[in-house]
Amino acid sequence: MASGKIFADTSVIIAALLSPTGGSAYLFDTYRNTYTFLINEHVLKETLRAITDKLEDTLTSEDFFRLAKLARMRIVLNPPPRAVNPAP
Repeated sequence: MASGKIFADTSVIIAALLSPTGGSAYLFDTYRNTYTFLINEHVLKETLRAITDKLEDTLTSEDFFRLAKLARMRIVLNPPPRAVNPAP
């Protein structure tokens, strides 16, 4: 049972897809039962856009969804703009 949450960004997801034996893939595979991996709507769109626009010869959206299922990723809503504080 998952005991914590990890927010995954697009770069970690793409790295895991491009290198199934690399560190990012290792995290998803090793900790899928320990942590809940979260992405938001923005990361989902950005990941799918990167796959279709930049990596279409290497990856497909099905590759992403396969990883998402394996890692038990959950998609959460984007935070409202008023909840996001700019960095100082």
